[in-house]
Amino acid sequence: MTRLLVALVLTASFLLPTVSRAADEADISKVMTDYWAAYAKADYGAAAKLILPEDLALAQKEMPPVFIEAAGSSSSEAKEMAAAFFGPIPPDQRASLTGIQTYECLNRFIGVAMPGLQETLKASTITVDKVEIKAAEATAFYKVSIQGETSESTEAFIKKDGKWWLRVKEDPKETARKFRALLAQ
Repeated sequence: MTRLLVALVLTASFLLPTVSRAADEADISKVMTDYWAAYAKADYGAAAKLILPEDLALAQKEMPPVFIEAAGSSSSEAKEMAAAFFGPIPPDQRASLTGIQTYECLNRFIGVAMPGLQETLKASTITVDKVEIKAAEATAFYKVSIQGETSESTEAFIKKDGKWWLRVKEDPKETARKFRALLAQ
């Protein structure tokens, strides 16, 4: 009986990482597909809730000041870009945006800059092909099909507090730097 118990414990200890990895892969795939579904419907708030909160906090710190400055610029083009970024948010509330609101503003701006994008994305499909996990970090490899064209890409994930979070592709400091340069032209 003791041998059987030891054998069962050893078998379980070998299988547990496999079961855990499969659960993590399923969780990451679900986050990826949920994110894409929300983003494709222009539900940027729901999409943002799947992004690592620390990434959103950094975007919140970096992005609004760029567009607040642009709103006060003498350049009509910079003012238009700021208006596209902030949308209906009143000037007195712009400095206190949340990370989720900042993400919504950035994507609203993208929508204004690229008319028709959301209609195109609504008809898209996504397939997660593979997930590679290394400790608390992972990469999802996926395909997006849009209007008969398929492209491949990857997204980074991190596990924090027992949950898998999507990471932003670019450091918000770099994104803010690029917008500052664009607005200065």
